[in-house]
Amino acid sequence: MAAEQRAPAPLSRGECRGIIQPPMTPDAEPRPPEPPHPDLAAMLVCDQVIKDQATRKASLIGIFDKILAFKFPADHARLTVFVSVRDSEGDYRLRLEMVRIRDGMTIGRGEGQVSVADRFSPAEWVFELMGLRFDEPGPYEFRLWANDRHVGSKSFSVLKLEGGPPHV
Repeated sequence: MAAEQRAPAPLSRGECRGIIQPPMTPDAEPRPPEPPHPDLAAMLVCDQVIKDQATRKASLIGIFDKILAFKFPADHARLTVFVSVRDSEGDYRLRLEMVRIRDGMTIGRGEGQVSVADRFSPAEWVFELMGLRFDEPGPYEFRLWANDRHVGSKSFSVLKLEGGPPHV
């Protein structure tokens, strides 16, 4: 004798039946949750960042968005990229790429690991870059990635000055 199938009774307001869960395979182990994706609050290019040990405040010295050169290729001895993010907690693999906008070519890259303890406090990351070379003038961009997901970008220009350096 076949069992009679009935339609389920309608739910009353606020009632819930059962919990829907994805099926688990016998060998599946629970994975730790992914860290939240950082939300970019600021990305600035400057000469240097000085961090006060007592207050933990960062002072950005010489903020700029243009690099000037008399000839190309042009070497730039040093610059710093300051990043402030919100809503980050846990471990991140960071990657900072320097990209020439004209053709999308990555001309420099740096990677590192960071750990953020408190999701409700801003995190600040400082990238000190040395010995940069620009083959041509034009627009460039720094692109920041955390755990292989894009966080944000900061564009800047490399400009050719006409003439030459002043003679001393």
